[in-house]
Amino acid sequence: MTTGDGTWHSRDSEMSAIGCALLKPATLEEMRSVVSPDDFHGLRTRQAWEAICSMYAAGQPVDSLLLYDRLRAAHGEYPVEILADALESVPTLVHAVNYASGVDGFARKRKVRSVLVGALDALASAMPDDCRELATSVRMELGAAYEDQAQGKGLLSAHDALDDAFKSIEDTLRNGKPAGVQWGLAALDATIVGLMDKTLTVVGARPSMGKSSLVKRAVIHNALAGKRVAVFPIEDGRQRFVLRCLSEMAKIPFSCMIDGSLSSEDFDRILSASEKLSATAMVCDDANKTTPAYIRSELHRLAKSGKIDLVVVDYLQRMTPDRRADSKHLEIGEMCGQMKDAAKEFDCPVILLSQLNRSLEGRANKRPQMSDLRESGTIEEAADRVVFLYRDEYYNEQTKDPGVAELLVAKDRDGKVGTVRVGFEGAYTRFYDLSEGGVNW
Repeated sequence: MTTGDGTWHSRDSEMSAIGCALLKPATLEEMRSVVSPDDFHGLRTRQAWEAICSMYAAGQPVDSLLLYDRLRAAHGEYPVEILADALESVPTLVHAVNYASGVDGFARKRKVRSVLVGALDALASAMPDDCRELATSVRMELGAAYEDQAQGKGLLSAHDALDDAFKSIEDTLRNGKPAGVQWGLAALDATIVGLMDKTLTVVGARPSMGKSSLVKRAVIHNALAGKRVAVFPIEDGRQRFVLRCLSEMAKIPFSCMIDGSLSSEDFDRILSASEKLSATAMVCDDANKTTPAYIRSELHRLAKSGKIDLVVVDYLQRMTPDRRADSKHLEIGEMCGQMKDAAKEFDCPVILLSQLNRSLEGRANKRPQMSDLRESGTIEEAADRVVFLYRDEYYNEQTKDPGVAELLVAKDRDGKVGTVRVGFEGAYTRFYDLSEGGVNW
């Protein structure tokens, strides 16, 4: 395997970065955040960059003579032509950061090669049953090679931080509504003040209560509004989830869509709804095994073409952990934390569905509470918001509130806690605002 210039490293980029630092030390302010000494392939260029960064960090002047003296003192003889060539190799100081980025890019490429070579060696001796775990490990290591590029802006001055804060306030004033992504249920949005970037919202309910339909409302609302929405319907699968979306949008009972009892008018409404949905930027996954590492890798791929506005994962307990832990409690906690990390990494809200413990079925009042979350301590800790779903008609046929659902906001770091009442139409698996009687898509 070749290690020549241009394949696994770029001598030109390394020399130009050093040359820019010597000709204009001020360029180091930004270059140092892009590339580190370990990213340099050549021993001599790595030594030079390490010395340059140390001198600059200590507030010492940086020039070729002082650098040469420091390198000789640290390493004995040092080829002076390295520094001479670096000074002559700079096409323009304007592109200093680009040269540093080139060094960084080749360093990442070498890291990817190392992971893949190691994976091939491990694969040769692995048993077939071990391959899935090996593939997951490789995916995580490959993602780590570029993970820091998706991180935030690092330490910001108070001035810069205030700029970001005021931009959010201005957006709210200009739009007349909270800056976060809207759920599409006015009563709920007024309570939670929208779904803000970098936040994790956990929606908890017992089976068949309608939690998937609740988040479906947010998916449809934002997709039709032009938002980029990524859905991981682990429970339903892609086809079933899309059919449920069409059922809600076309107001066709979901049962009719799967048993084929559709009239020509019904079919026309489904076609109209499908045209609207197909024109959106919604993407929907259909993997057999969904791990946090897989979700992040898919989001990395999606983020290359633009910002992601909303991520929905349905649901937590059906996810497969990246690695096995000593207990289910630890696995759930780690996966929930990884979804919170994904919200921060991709600068978007994440809605994560979760099952509730069966123990609430034994209570007279079956409205959920925090302790009903499976592995509740770890989920509650990671979540910025927790919303429970309760429909009295599910337990009580003689209920005074048929067709009404309660959304219990049990935790919210940004908005208010409390109960929101919305309408529910089981035939279309749709939720709607009681004050409006529903929305025509």
